[in-house]
Amino acid sequence: ASNVPEVLPFILSAIFNIPLALTVAQILAIDLGTDILPSLALGMERPEPDVMQRPPRRRTQPLVDRRLLVRSLVWLGGIEAALSYIAFFYTFYLSGYPIMELGFAAVPGTIYALATTAFHAGVVTSQIGNALACRTETGHVRRMGWLSNPTLLLGIAVETLLIVATIYITPLARVFNHEPLPAVFWPGLILFAPILYGLEWLRKFLARRST
Repeated sequence: ASNVPEVLPFILSAIFNIPLALTVAQILAIDLGTDILPSLALGMERPEPDVMQRPPRRRTQPLVDRRLLVRSLVWLGGIEAALSYIAFFYTFYLSGYPIMELGFAAVPGTIYALATTAFHAGVVTSQIGNALACRTETGHVRRMGWLSNPTLLLGIAVETLLIVATIYITPLARVFNHEPLPAVFWPGLILFAPILYGLEWLRKFLARRST
């Protein structure tokens, strides 16, 4: 799902001439840093309690099918991109730059770096909600037990420490073109995880009701 907020900034920047919301170094920090442990931990998730009550998959059904792609790229990826762009544009709004004029205004480097930092942090916090939501395909995570996958909890803790370190430890911040985020940003960024989780829970609930 994080591929969408990683690729979309390049597309929107080319089409609408808005500042690029995520740099290449920040994309690598997600793919080779914060995403790795949670992804591995999801591979260690135990089966869902009702898995044996479901009909078997067709032998010809691929593991990566249209339904999975729509869920991950369009739905979850779209939510992550939207939330991260809210953080991105909110940074310019606080700095006095109208959103509709970003393609024409000369944005100072510090403000731009702060905006990309907020976008990057938004992707990571959204991915926390995504990791929790993806523990089950159709049910509520409480059926699995919130603490039943300690490796995932460790992965979430590590990715949180990594994003904080790359923002506030000066040598790392220079590598990833980060600026220290003011405290006012974090309440909203932290809410990205439960927002994404809640929207995915609602989708699962509606899907169960329709079957």
